[in-house]
Amino acid sequence: MATIPNQPGPKQRIVEVLGDLRRRIGRYVLIEGVAIVLIAMGAIFWLTLGLDAAWFGFRKLELPTWFRISLMVLAVATILILAVRYIVLRMARQFQQKDLALVLERRFPELNDGLITAVEMSEDDASGSVTNSMLTRTVDKVSENVRKLPIESVFAIKPLRTALIGAIAMLISIGVMGVARGSTVQRWWDAFVVYKPSYWDRDTQLRVRAIVQPGDRVREFRYTDGGDGDPGAAMELLHPRNTDLTILIESDDTDSQQWEVPDRVRLDLMRSTNRKRSYLSQLDGGKFRYSIDKLNDSVEFNIQGGDFANRIPFRVRVVDPPRIDAVTLQCDYPEYTGWDETHETEVAVTGTQAELPIETQFEFIAKANKPLVGFHLEVGNIELTLENDEAVLKVGGEDGELQRTSQLAPEIAERLIAEDLQTIQLPLVITRNGASDAGGRICIPPDSMLRFYLHDADDIVSAEPIVLRVMGIEDTAPTVDCERQGVGDAITRIANIPISGLIADDYGIANARFEFKVGDGEEWRPRRFRNRVEDRPLEFELAANESSKVERFNVRVLSLDEGEKLTLTVYAEDADNVHGPNIGRSQKFEFRIVSNEELLSLLYGREINLRRRFEEVISQVQGVREDLAKHRDRFVKMANADETEARSIQTAVASCASRSLNTVRKNGNESRSIEAAFSDIVEELINNAIPPMSLAEEMRRSIVKPLNSINEIDFPNVDRTLGSFKLAVERDAVKKEQIDASIVVVDETLAHMKVLLDEIKDLAELHEIVKDLKQLIDAQRDIFDKTKALQKKKLIEKLKLLGDDDDE
Repeated sequence: MATIPNQPGPKQRIVEVLGDLRRRIGRYVLIEGVAIVLIAMGAIFWLTLGLDAAWFGFRKLELPTWFRISLMVLAVATILILAVRYIVLRMARQFQQKDLALVLERRFPELNDGLITAVEMSEDDASGSVTNSMLTRTVDKVSENVRKLPIESVFAIKPLRTALIGAIAMLISIGVMGVARGSTVQRWWDAFVVYKPSYWDRDTQLRVRAIVQPGDRVREFRYTDGGDGDPGAAMELLHPRNTDLTILIESDDTDSQQWEVPDRVRLDLMRSTNRKRSYLSQLDGGKFRYSIDKLNDSVEFNIQGGDFANRIPFRVRVVDPPRIDAVTLQCDYPEYTGWDETHETEVAVTGTQAELPIETQFEFIAKANKPLVGFHLEVGNIELTLENDEAVLKVGGEDGELQRTSQLAPEIAERLIAEDLQTIQLPLVITRNGASDAGGRICIPPDSMLRFYLHDADDIVSAEPIVLRVMGIEDTAPTVDCERQGVGDAITRIANIPISGLIADDYGIANARFEFKVGDGEEWRPRRFRNRVEDRPLEFELAANESSKVERFNVRVLSLDEGEKLTLTVYAEDADNVHGPNIGRSQKFEFRIVSNEELLSLLYGREINLRRRFEEVISQVQGVREDLAKHRDRFVKMANADETEARSIQTAVASCASRSLNTVRKNGNESRSIEAAFSDIVEELINNAIPPMSLAEEMRRSIVKPLNSINEIDFPNVDRTLGSFKLAVERDAVKKEQIDASIVVVDETLAHMKVLLDEIKDLAELHEIVKDLKQLIDAQRDIFDKTKALQKKKLIEKLKLLGDDDDE
């Protein structure tokens, strides 16, 4: 049999038949696998889209990003698994010729194992002519049969068709959605591919802010992603502890879009101990407000209104408000005060008030509890505001109107808060010159109330001002507290006036002296003290020397006439070289110049009054003596009296003891007053140089000293004795001897007082003689004056008569 040229051999023909089947199987697997993957992708699309829509309908929020990413990771993993399972693994499977032949044999029984036999024979390594001939005949027969059979029927068309229909349906549904609701597909893309935080188109967009004090400041919530110890990401606001907070909710006006305003807003507030849900009604202007009084603990809240809900919670974290923990004043005192040597120049303010001399320049250094970004200071009609390293000074007038605004130099402004951001450094000067800034220092008036509002790095401003009062110590005039000693209103032409007293000043006395004038029209004339003021003492006591406690003003050198008036004062000035010197004066001492006789007459009148007072004292003490004697006799009879009478006598004796003691004490005080008055008379005699000089010494010897002895010895003895008598009565242990002892000391005192009274009367007689002499002298002077006037009159009449004769 002849061979046909280019005719494939038996093995090649079997390979071609089975290769066609292999290609058909690969195409089937690929189409089915792709369809399954497309169905899975469509299902994932619709599933995630529905889940997102359901979540938004329930919470009005986008799905959390982490959840969307997790879903897509799961989805991609599912698709990859399906692709590997239905495409990669199936496509990678290697079909042997025997396997393919068995597929066809099973599907087409009429092949009667011919194909498998041909495959096996073709795989044998037989080359004999008989084998080739048999193989050829078998292959030819199988090929003829295969060509007649429908190879495509080997495959199950229904699963493939189902997969293709499902895939096409998914593609068509997504395509229709993309055409009809492209925004929905875009939303899915933004949510599950781009992973935008916000991808839903809303009709409502709400903005949340806070209103805080002071001044109803509106503050923004700031995003924080959390940190160590933080509960997580939130829109956070730092708020001062124990202050009111108002949450303001309104339509977001930062976008040009017109947002719908819901009728109400739900606010869910979470505290550490509880949760609270509130529904807020719309106020004027489409705003909603929620207030929390005296917030002490951090809170979180969420809001929902219309189709808006916040994605991350709003958190109000409570922090300490800014405050001043310590204040120090670094002072440069005015030189004339001398405080730089006597006082601390760095003053730590422990309370809310500090006192400084006026014109003190000082650095006000305040240490805050946290970093600051600025502050606002109000003091009187001055306002100083520091923000962003710019300091603006505003000065108002007395009517409250703004007078001027100035910006402090940058080099001054940058030093107002130190590098540590917690120290305020204000250059101030307390002055009377008015409100201004001079020499880089802010001038504040005396008695200033400094009100600080601190602005810290947490954007918190002090709700209440931090107050410190700076008192300016006014440099007042020296205080001069003086009095005259040993002279009255009337003095002689040669008097020597003693003045005692103390001069004091806050910062030191620069000068002190007498000033005087004669009559009413003169100016004050100075006269130096014997003891000069040196080294600016804070106190200066008038003293001519160490042994004397007075400065004396000598009248003799003025050569005054009787009847003239002398006015005397003590003058003092301080060392204030800024606004002074400040001048202080004592009270005015006015004196009338009189003759010796007139002064003695005045003193005599005072002596008469003192004698009468002393006689009254003697009479009162005599009454005590008689009262004691009377009740001594009654006390003696008490031993024989019945119980009722004895009780009456005992009561009377007790009253006598108490009454006698009180009377003696009262008259003892009166006697001391009389002694002081006589001593003053003696001093006046000496200071006015009344001749004879022995007169004053005689009065001192015969009256003042005996009277002093009575006051220092006799009256105390009487007081002690009567006190013992009264105590014995109170203890119900009185004895007759105690009453007798009281009578004895009273008698001794009366005896001394009567002797003294005789001395006073003798002195009075002397003064009476002097008074009569003065009256005689006055009468003679009057007669002399009248005689001179009469002689002058007669002389004038004679001169007139002589003039008339000459005219004739």
